[in-house]
Amino acid sequence: METNGKRYFANADGIFLKKAQFLEEWFKALCSSLMETPDQPSACMATSTGNRADLMATNVPKELVQKALKSLYDVYESSNHRSVAERFEKLIRSFS
Repeated sequence: METNGKRYFANADGIFLKKAQFLEEWFKALCSSLMETPDQPSACMATSTGNRADLMATNVPKELVQKALKSLYDVYESSNHRSVAERFEKLIRSFS
């Protein structure tokens, strides 16, 4: 018979696995919205005065997204879902 703790983690693992595709697509959309091209600066940079605080404010969301992607990678890697972890690893590399 399964203990409550094991059942809880099995349920959490199942939820993360079921949500993997949604999370991957959501982060792809988020990453593409944060990516800047030389001819299309982000709204934050377009209104920027060019000072260091403005530049740091632009980088903060990117850093948070990278940390979130790394956390998801770690979750899937540690729960033996290597193929899902590899997809998040690919997102991390493409967003860096």
